[in-house]
Amino acid sequence: MKFSVYAGLLCLATFGSATFAQAADTVAWTLGPAIQRAIEVAPESRAAEAEVAVREGDLKRDSAFPNPTVEGRVDQKLGLDDGAGGTDVTQIAIAQSLPLWRRQYQRAQAEASLDAARAARRYRQLLLENEATRAFHQLQLAQARQRLAGERADAAMRYGESKRAGGGLVRYLSALDRTRLAILKESARLELVAADGEWREASARFSKLLGLPDAETPVTTSLNPLAPPPALAEYQARLDAHPALVASQRDIEAARAAIGAARASRFADPTLTVSRERDVLGGTRQDYWGVTLGVQVPLWNLNGGAVDAAVANVSRTEADADARRRDLDAALRASHLRLARLIEQADQYAAKVLDPSRRFLDLTGRSFAAGELGVLALLDANNNYFDAAKQHLELVAEAALAAADLRLAAGESVLKGVQP
Repeated sequence: MKFSVYAGLLCLATFGSATFAQAADTVAWTLGPAIQRAIEVAPESRAAEAEVAVREGDLKRDSAFPNPTVEGRVDQKLGLDDGAGGTDVTQIAIAQSLPLWRRQYQRAQAEASLDAARAARRYRQLLLENEATRAFHQLQLAQARQRLAGERADAAMRYGESKRAGGGLVRYLSALDRTRLAILKESARLELVAADGEWREASARFSKLLGLPDAETPVTTSLNPLAPPPALAEYQARLDAHPALVASQRDIEAARAAIGAARASRFADPTLTVSRERDVLGGTRQDYWGVTLGVQVPLWNLNGGAVDAAVANVSRTEADADARRRDLDAALRASHLRLARLIEQADQYAAKVLDPSRRFLDLTGRSFAAGELGVLALLDANNNYFDAAKQHLELVAEAALAAADLRLAAGESVLKGVQP
């Protein structure tokens, strides 16, 4: 039983290093290329591109002048009038509707809608960046936890019967101390199993998000502490350029233009018709020209419902824009405060807990090997250090995720050189 536990612990402790050794030839993913890859393969990107193409088609449609209508009439009137018989072309007419007012509003509405779709595409890119960044940092954290769990397992395996530092005498442990060390080793083994499972899950999410082959084992760069962010006022000064707010503003412009289009479209467009007719005049067949202007008379239906709906839509769009600004400003403040707090907390934790606990474990380990301290002191120092190291990793990872949320709330892209 003792051999199987130790053998299993040895296999698990070396699994992480073996896995990363197999991926040694693989170039480690950095944040920028990972984000760019996720955006390229994401179906949401194709949907955003398609929406822009739809709005471009709407603009092309609303900018075009309506086509004329050509009519021709063939009858027996002339043959009956002059007794010659047969059928003849008696009328050819060209009718052209005249969109005198609505066309300019429709074009303005289509242009604003296109700008809104382009801004929405940029915001969609920011959302994808945030998703990819979170998956990247979660994989970083999982890798770091796995390495730390392997170090903890290696350390636990080294504890046990030891020789005095200055001689060859063997120090034998009591049954109680051996039980305590066995519990420590089993705890380290289970933690390594859990860390390996978390790493596999994070790796699977990262691979699917980036569209990587199933056989590929993704590796990221190491998780490192962040520098403090700029002042909140700098982010707030650039908030108006946030793609989500730009899209909302363009939606408002499109809704306002829709009011003019609705008013201009209450009645049918005037129609100008130019016709050439042939008839029997003075006993002979003669051609003559005519011009007809058709205008709809609003006697029973004033068509005001579309105008009322357009006016109400403006109010709704403006309210949605105000709500979006409020939410973005709140998210910006909260994420900035959270990032600053986590960075400061991680720095203080490293200086006041992690580093002292590491030094304390080194001293305790040497004293235990020399027979000066017992197993309880060693276990306490071991647990303090590895728990502190794990907590510090989690603080650094939380700060990285908070930085991603801050960029999303501020409307800033990691890929500043990449045009959406």
